[in-house]
Amino acid sequence: MQLRSSWQDVARRLDSILEDSGYGVVKSFDLQLARQELQDPASCPCPHHGTAECTCQYLVYLVYADGVKPLTLVLHGYDNQTQIAMETEPDEEHSLIYRRITQDLLIPQSP
Repeated sequence: MQLRSSWQDVARRLDSILEDSGYGVVKSFDLQLARQELQDPASCPCPHHGTAECTCQYLVYLVYADGVKPLTLVLHGYDNQTQIAMETEPDEEHSLIYRRITQDLLIPQSP
């Protein structure tokens, strides 16, 4: 799913959707936090922009619901657009989570 919104906006909406739905969430990876830990961030240039100043983001979410294995979501944001990747075809256990996320993220937010 690709959205024409900043990763910050999409992450806020996704966090809200998951919290309101009562799902457990662990953010298992955050690119910007990982970059902050580098001794020399310039040695790891941005793959999209080729510069040391990276405004992109990768967030990996593990979404938990009662009695099912976690659903993995990957949020990739750059240049005011955000891609969300989920398990290709969610099984029956994850279909409710999948539907909730896709429907709620695709509904335009009121200002």
